Amino acid sequence: MTIETEIKSNVLHEGIHQLKEHGVVIGYLKESTAVDKSAIVTPDGKNLGDFCCDHHAVEAAWLHHHNIHQRTERRERIPRSLLVMALMAMMSR
Repeated sequence: MTIETEIKSNVLHEGIHQLKEHGVVIGYLKESTAVDKSAIVTPDGKNLGDFCCDHHAVEAAWLHHHNIHQRTERRERIPRSLLVMALMAMMSR
């Protein structure tokens, strides 16, 4: 079974994107100007860390939002369209 979802990116400030899934904010993507990394901050202010690319940052936000922590769960439940959504977030910069 594939779970289809859509994550949209809104630019809040230069280098900061708000990530929404079905109208609910699931995190904020921040571009790092010092190094080529992306950071994710949850709506409640928790920093999930720096990630090597937008794809992994968006994936971390989605996993945290859905409270998925085990690796086996991740493989089964991450929507296939997640990479496309991360690329959309990058293109909107």
